[in-house]
Amino acid sequence: LGQTPTYKRFHKKHRLASTRWTVPTNFPDKAVLTAYLNPVVDKSEARFSWGIPDLYKISLFCKKKMGWFPEETEQMVKPIIKRMTDGKYQTRMDSFLMKYSDGVTFANIRSERLRTVMEDIRSAAKEGKDNSNDTNENKSC
Repeated sequence: LGQTPTYKRFHKKHRLASTRWTVPTNFPDKAVLTAYLNPVVDKSEARFSWGIPDLYKISLFCKKKMGWFPEETEQMVKPIIKRMTDGKYQTRMDSFLMKYSDGVTFANIRSERLRTVMEDIRSAAKEGKDNSNDTNENKSC
């Protein structure tokens, strides 16, 4: 971000934020540190391929961990399964999920400061796209 006006404004408003941080006495947790330094990974050389998700097991998991009713889980997962069974899908799960760059907003932002930051981010992203198009057009000349 460099020294953009948004960057400067953010740092001015949050310069004392670190004085409010609290760090647990057991930080970093030994179990977390060990898992990070020695991850358990599958060393198999076999080719990987995605299978169709098990809707029943996903429903059980979501009920146990998040309190979702099966209908809620089905509403989220069925479109993914349908796209996977159509045969026109990519092998990455994130291709089925919304991304920040999609620009989807779920809530009306009440905070004027947060709205300003979001508008700055959107305009910077738009300018970046516009500049990349200009650069690509110049390259083709």
